[in-house]
Amino acid sequence: MKVDPKDIHLYAVAHDNKPITFQSVATIHRFDATNGYKSDLNPYWSELTCMEWMTLECPHEFRGVANYRRCFTDAALSNSHDDVLYIPERFYLHTSVAEHWHGCHSPTHQIPNQTLALAKKHKLPIPADLLENFWNGNRLHPILMHYGHKDFVKRFTGLLFSCMMPIWETYKDEYAHLEGYPQRWLGYLTERIQSAIIINASYFFGDMKVKEAPIIMVENKKIHPFAGLAPEHLLIKDKDGYHHFGQINTQPEPMEDTNEAIELMATVVVNGADNLWKHYTSIDYPVERYVIVNNSEHRFPEVTHTLENICNGSNTFVEEVVVINNRLNAGFAGAINQIIKQNVDCNYWFITNDDWHVAPGELQRLANRLQYPFTGILCEVGDLNGYSAFVMSDEMVSRVGLMDENFYPAYCEDNDHRYRMKLAGLTWDRLPLQADHVISSTLHSRPEFEERNKVTFQKNIAYYIEKWGADRGMEVFTTPFNSGAPIDYWPFRPDRIYDQAWM
Repeated sequence: MKVDPKDIHLYAVAHDNKPITFQSVATIHRFDATNGYKSDLNPYWSELTCMEWMTLECPHEFRGVANYRRCFTDAALSNSHDDVLYIPERFYLHTSVAEHWHGCHSPTHQIPNQTLALAKKHKLPIPADLLENFWNGNRLHPILMHYGHKDFVKRFTGLLFSCMMPIWETYKDEYAHLEGYPQRWLGYLTERIQSAIIINASYFFGDMKVKEAPIIMVENKKIHPFAGLAPEHLLIKDKDGYHHFGQINTQPEPMEDTNEAIELMATVVVNGADNLWKHYTSIDYPVERYVIVNNSEHRFPEVTHTLENICNGSNTFVEEVVVINNRLNAGFAGAINQIIKQNVDCNYWFITNDDWHVAPGELQRLANRLQYPFTGILCEVGDLNGYSAFVMSDEMVSRVGLMDENFYPAYCEDNDHRYRMKLAGLTWDRLPLQADHVISSTLHSRPEFEERNKVTFQKNIAYYIEKWGADRGMEVFTTPFNSGAPIDYWPFRPDRIYDQAWM
């Protein structure tokens, strides 16, 4: 049955006395996010405060959330039915959702990994495989807006809160230092989790009808279609009428298969003996030199045993095995630097995490790409873990420099390198290779590592701010420490290594 639009009560979330900019056939209420319900949480929670209030106190049968300058179109509201939940229309990014998050919300760049870690521990109602597929995909339902019958709205927002509260309780302290735009990370993340739920609506809601509805933005009395999320000239509609940003992605022309071996493939191990063995045995294409940096400090006999088995040469695709044994853990950045400096006779360095196990046939694709010019290639699908699989050229190292080893033992070194690339005018090429990636396996392998990381991660952030004047994504300095030094400058600080050791 159709619903009279005046019976649809939309609560427009507004901050700092901002007025509602639009008129609507629905009944609009201003929700005061600055002085209203749980306003102290709104800098983090965004529209979630309004959703919780609606669940507890809203008296209206047909209800929903808007914001002070965005609303569902009058056409959609005038054609609403009482047995449908209405949600924002979809939008296809020009990159994966995870990579988009990394670029737009870099101070919280670990969020995709962190949500996946919780899902794999069954702490979220979203199965890990569905969540990972979402982060690796490019479909998004932006803007925290919806409307429908109260029962449908409660069912939808209840699931959303069941996802968001474990994330909030687990990571709120880690991101408590953020200010301004990044402070609202939970609200922006809720848009992503909302999207993951909508994409898998049949899994969560069965036969409940969920329908996409268009949104407009009204600013300075001008109406912007598609919620004003992008200039119209950058939006392209596909044959089904869905919006794509910038261009509709097409598959590149296939490259001719090469017989040239991969010059070097390298990885780093701390305690992941099983992951290291899978990494080695997943190689199904000729590799001239397989390099392993042993950061185990000889504390894990199973790692030593695995290294011995690898050195015995059971994989016939690997011509030479080189093991760099460190007395002390060199950290991730330090290990990358060792790989490069100990193998300067190579034209490039293909480096991956030991928990990144490439799928059959994918190394052939990489070998094909390596026959063409490049400066650097990212190989992770969705870029979920920053630098979990990449190829650096000698040009990249010459212009950007080696990794900053003061980010110890891991995390933030990739942000630092990306920012230096930006200063050097360089960008990564992308060749996503299918792989089984056990994300952050070293971190989550031992409770003491997770506890130490809570300390060292914050110290790495503090060092990043010292080096670049602000947190990731908000950098101020254009030279390290605002010193005028070249972008590859970093002073080695042994005290940081000693103070931040995990073992």
